[in-house]
Amino acid sequence: MKVKEKLIKFMDLKAERIKECAGVRKERYFDETDMKNIREWNEKECNEIWEELKKNSEKYEGLHIFLCPFCIKHKDECYSCEYGDNHGVCIFPESDFNSICYAFGSYSNIKKCFNKAFYKDIVEKVEEGK
Repeated sequence: MKVKEKLIKFMDLKAERIKECAGVRKERYFDETDMKNIREWNEKECNEIWEELKKNSEKYEGLHIFLCPFCIKHKDECYSCEYGDNHGVCIFPESDFNSICYAFGSYSNIKKCFNKAFYKDIVEKVEEGK
């Protein structure tokens, strides 16, 4: 599986989990526009982002900025992020991201759903091309 498709699969699996745990439709978190945006990224940069995601998945849990390809790519430049253009800048109360977090009810519920074991599992699935 090419690295851009790995990033897309990673985000798609997270979106599935959001639907499963919080009842929020997948497209609220990750949609066709997001896929298109990732496919337009530089291949070398995508490789770096994937390697960082793999490393970070062993350290962080929840819906952490270090576990998001868009956040890793744009670092602290939220206003230039294409995810923010599509879903609203994550730090804004009216963004899709904040709506999703609210749907979980608490940060501890997010961490239960997106724990290190979950990230280990999806990284393995993506690496195996499943």
